[in-house]
Amino acid sequence: MRIQVAEVSDVITESGKNNKQYQSCVVSYYSNGKKYEKKLTQYSDAFKLLKAAIPDQLFTVDLEKNGAFTEWKNVAPIDAEVQEPVVKAEPESKGKATKNVQKSTSITDPRETPEERKARQELIVRQSSLTNAIEYAKMRSSGPVQNAVAAFTTVENILQIAKQFRDFVYEVETSDSTS
Repeated sequence: MRIQVAEVSDVITESGKNNKQYQSCVVSYYSNGKKYEKKLTQYSDAFKLLKAAIPDQLFTVDLEKNGAFTEWKNVAPIDAEVQEPVVKAEPESKGKATKNVQKSTSITDPRETPEERKARQELIVRQSSLTNAIEYAKMRSSGPVQNAVAAFTTVENILQIAKQFRDFVYEVETSDSTS
């Protein structure tokens, strides 16, 4: 089984039968798109490895049936270089910039693919450019020449200014300029 650590609780000391003390921790993890929890005790090899695990770390685990219990055996980290990026299920964005972005098929890892990161960055730049174009139009339409630039603040003009700001960020050459 392949798991992705979501969280590891602090190690606590408990008293068992005959007042014998032992250490344990609870590992929250994702497997096959669902979140689970597993309590581990100091007597398992899995405890020794997973008590120090960090969120998003991937492991392989062999399951072994022992009566009514299923034990974790042969727990091993997956090498960071061969980890495939996987994402949790998220609602699809309706934005134009994310139209053809390929998402990972697994839903256990919150990390973005490079395509998703690029699409998100494009949306951020577009939103920022639009916000700054509106502020620029407000600045231009206030003060003593307010009536002279009233026509300047149409939606089309603001969108054109936003496009110029976005093109500036992405170093796109433009032939027209609005002052």
